[in-house]
Amino acid sequence: MEKGETFEMAAFGLNLTVTPYKLDNGEVFSIGFSDGRPPLAVTRTFTGSKVSTILFWQSIPEGRKKEAQLFGAKIDEYLKNKDL
Repeated sequence: MEKGETFEMAAFGLNLTVTPYKLDNGEVFSIGFSDGRPPLAVTRTFTGSKVSTILFWQSIPEGRKKEAQLFGAKIDEYLKNKDL
C-alpha cells in the first residue's frame, strides 16, 4: 500500500482531511472530519457485468454507505477540479 499526498477540502459545512492510499487494484481514501465523527475509509467499487457496469462509493468496513456516497462524490469533484 502506497500513501498519497493528504489534502484538505470542505463539504457539507465540514472540513475534511483526506488521505489517499494506492492498492494493487484501486484506491482507498481515509477521511477525517472536523465535527469529531469517526474517520471513514471509502473506495470506488463496481457492480454489473461486461455489458453494464455501475461505479459507486463503498465504506470500509460496510455500514456507512450513505456517508461513503456523499463524501466520495465530493472527493471525485475535488480531484476533477484540481486537475483543471
